[in-house]
Amino acid sequence: MRVVSRFDIGDVIKAGLSTYWKNLPNAIVLAAIGVTPLTVFLAFAFAWVLGEDTGAGSVLWSGFAAYAFVLCFYLFWIEAGMTFVVVRTLRSGPPGLGETLAFTVRALPRVSVVGLLCLVFVTLGTLALIVPGILLWLALWVRVPVAAVERIGVWQCVKRTHELTKGAKGRIFGIDLLIYVGSYLVSVLAGAASMAIGWAFGWSLEEALLSETNLAVFAVVVVVFGAVYWSVRAAVVAVSYHDLRVIKDGADTGQIAKVFD
Repeated sequence: MRVVSRFDIGDVIKAGLSTYWKNLPNAIVLAAIGVTPLTVFLAFAFAWVLGEDTGAGSVLWSGFAAYAFVLCFYLFWIEAGMTFVVVRTLRSGPPGLGETLAFTVRALPRVSVVGLLCLVFVTLGTLALIVPGILLWLALWVRVPVAAVERIGVWQCVKRTHELTKGAKGRIFGIDLLIYVGSYLVSVLAGAASMAIGWAFGWSLEEALLSETNLAVFAVVVVVFGAVYWSVRAAVVAVSYHDLRVIKDGADTGQIAKVFD
C-alpha cells in the first residue's frame, strides 16, 4: 500500500510514472481500444486530403463525430481504466486485463456524464475570462477518479472533486505543467530525430513534410504519442486522487480500493 504524508508534486508524478510502467500491457490495450475511433477518423481525413472518396459524408460531420468520439470515448475511457489500474496497483499489485476492461466498461457511462458536465463548466469559464476556466480545470482535476470510484450522484461528484482539490490547486497546476512540458520536449526531440533521419537519406524539407508516406507516418506518430501522453497523465491524476483522499479523508489505500472488490 502507498503511504502518503503530504501532496507532493514530484512524488505524485514519480508514482504515476511507476504505476504506468508496471501496468504497461493494460495501458497499451486501454489506449489501443480508446484510440480506435480517432484512428478511423484520421484515416478518413487522410484519404479526403488526398482527394479520395471516403463515403464519410461532409467534413463538418466527420469532424464533429471525431470530436465527440475523442471527448466521450477516448479520453474518458483511458482515464477510467487507468484509475482502476492505479488504485489496485497501489493496494496489491497490477490487476488482470479482463477485470480492468470489465471495470472500465461499467464506469464509462457515469464517467462520461460527469466528465462532460465538468468540461462544460471549464469551457464557460474559459470563454468568460480565461482565468476562471483555468481555476475550474484545476478544481476539477480528479473528476474522473471521483466518478469512477465513489458511489455518489453526478452533482455530488462535481462538488466532491472541488472539495478534494481545495488548497492544492497550485501543486496541481505544477503537476499538469510538468507533464505537458515533458511531453512537449519528447515530441520536439522525436521530431528533430525524424528530420535528421530524413536529411541523412537526402530528403528535402518539402519531401519530408509533403510526401504521402511521411504524412501517414506522421499521423500514426501523433496517434501513438497522444495515447501514451493521455495514459500517463491519467495515471498521475489517479495517484493525485488517491493521495488527496488519504490526506483529506484519512483513508488508506485499502479503503479506497475496496469499491473494486
